[in-house]
Amino acid sequence: MKSLLIQISVMKKHGLLLVIAGLLAICDLQSDQTIQQFRYVGLMKNWNDAQTYCRERFSDLATIQNSANSTKARQAAGTSKFWIGLFNGTWKWSKDTTRSLFAIWSSYEPRGGNCVTVNKFGSWSTNDCEELHQFLCYQGEALHNVLVDQKMTWSDAQSYCRSKYTDLSSIRTYAENSAMTLLLPYWTDDAWIGLYRSDWVWSDGSSASYRVWATQDSIEQANCVMVDSSSGSWSRRPCSENYTFLCSTGGFSFSISASYDPAKLMLAGVSGSPCRSHTFSDEVGEDSAEGSICRPERPCSARIHPSAAEAEDGGPRSNRGGESEVEGPA
Repeated sequence: MKSLLIQISVMKKHGLLLVIAGLLAICDLQSDQTIQQFRYVGLMKNWNDAQTYCRERFSDLATIQNSANSTKARQAAGTSKFWIGLFNGTWKWSKDTTRSLFAIWSSYEPRGGNCVTVNKFGSWSTNDCEELHQFLCYQGEALHNVLVDQKMTWSDAQSYCRSKYTDLSSIRTYAENSAMTLLLPYWTDDAWIGLYRSDWVWSDGSSASYRVWATQDSIEQANCVMVDSSSGSWSRRPCSENYTFLCSTGGFSFSISASYDPAKLMLAGVSGSPCRSHTFSDEVGEDSAEGSICRPERPCSARIHPSAAEAEDGGPRSNRGGESEVEGPA
């Protein structure tokens, strides 16, 4: 009797690449589900500081892409209310509302703010749109930009530029960015440009199709998301509020189930039931390149260890079995 060999190779950068080799004509591989590995941190921080903490010590603020991720996150966080990595977030230009594919972010940016300033050195930062800054306007007829030395909110600056010029300035190349910095004196504060954020994305850059919004307790104009673990619902909250938070560790787990089709067995000339319905699982650490071989008649659960560098420097390790390690004041 033939048995099915399934080899799983994993490459992790921004996701998982699964290469399945075996007797696929005999056995069907059922749908798999990727589950993020989380670390709950019991410190009270605003969303921006929580994001910085997670990026420095783990991977990023938690990304929850499906119900399995949501269950894992709630198990890790217990009964708390905690930040996750979802925020209001596609970057567009004021002048033509096109999506921005060019950006020169400062360190740890973009963060929780929805409007963008540029500094004298050409680096961009996110800010609360209600902050007061001078701003850069684009004059379409003259094809140049001007610095307006008045401090306004982003929306007021936008209105001013549209009434007296064309719109807030757009920056789409390194050359344009360098030219813009020449308009800013050394003693000047950062200046608004026309970049703003809309829609929802995750802190790690993932798109956000899965959401579990609460029917109450949300603030419509708030831009960051808090999860109430007791109910599992998500609420929009001001990014300046303080909550505990959940980090993604950079590890993943996933499962694949194998089953057989009797008709395929007959066509292949195989007798018996080599493809019993079993679930194979593998946990994947940051930059792992190992794999495992599993046989349906002998299901296995194989650990793929973190990279050697991570093991040596004492870096974060994925939690297993839904357990969490809580960090808090000593």
